[in-house]
Amino acid sequence: MPLPRSLYHTCLYHADAFAIHVLVTLDPDTVSVWLVLLEDKRRVRFPGPKQSYPESPKRFEKNAVLGSNEFSSGKHYWEVQLVTEGIGWSVGVARQSVTRQHGSFEQLPEDGIWSVHRWEDRYQALGSSKTLLSPHERPRILGVYLDYEGSQLSVYNADTMELLYTFTHVPFNGSVYPYFYLFGADMRLVYRLRPPSHPSLDAAGLENGVSPCFRS
Repeated sequence: MPLPRSLYHTCLYHADAFAIHVLVTLDPDTVSVWLVLLEDKRRVRFPGPKQSYPESPKRFEKNAVLGSNEFSSGKHYWEVQLVTEGIGWSVGVARQSVTRQHGSFEQLPEDGIWSVHRWEDRYQALGSSKTLLSPHERPRILGVYLDYEGSQLSVYNADTMELLYTFTHVPFNGSVYPYFYLFGADMRLVYRLRPPSHPSLDAAGLENGVSPCFRS
């Protein structure tokens, strides 16, 4: 029996994302002096006292930081817990050549960034154009799914598996890194060994012990 379209992204999340879940850490050479790194570079928050990080050409002037993980091929998945949402945040990927210092900083593809962004109660996908988003539930943990060869980046509510947005035909053009922006927020990189249960899969049930995600 064909898989109902309503379960497609749920099954993608279960069958694929957790098989390629990577442990992301934050790059101390890129973190803004206005952000505080915590918990072995797995957590970052703003505001805090201005930090005395060493000078680095990689460092963001704005409230941003990259992950240490470099991706130039393959499929990868990671999760970000919003410990405190604050006024705003952005989660996505950035090119190695991302704008870090001086000039405008719109967090757009022209700057080398693709991200889902929240400011107060307004959610947007910051692609070639800004797309308003209407999540069914306020995300507590975000899942980021990168398909490099497929030129796609998807962002999920990792608890409900709701797809928030997929960027398609993305010209990554070289290495990309996990990207995070915070304004009054507190984020933690999390690594769960198995996905959460989900009512839509439970309702679909098992057939001869096989999940609906794997039926032919």
